[in-house]
Amino acid sequence: MSLYLTDSDLNIKYENVGLCYEKSLNSINALLKPIYESLPSQEDVFLIEHVLKEYDKGSHDEYVTHLYWFTALIAENHHPLSTKEKEWLDHLLTLKERRE
Repeated sequence: MSLYLTDSDLNIKYENVGLCYEKSLNSINALLKPIYESLPSQEDVFLIEHVLKEYDKGSHDEYVTHLYWFTALIAENHHPLSTKEKEWLDHLLTLKERRE
């Protein structure tokens, strides 16, 4: 008896699911590795921002804008902004400008 995962053109025998997972993981790692290695540091980095900057400039700009407005809205509604919070918001604005 064989189990199959089927969806459109996907037809994988159950015995091969592990191999499929491994190959998919390797492909994703190969795609993201150059981006991950180009990050300036492991702290204070928005990984999604870097991936979008590399592959979809329009979505990148939209993401950074929404990230800025969401963060500003939450921060300003709770208390007056600290110096550190103002620096972070300024940093978010520069992400859109530095995408070239």
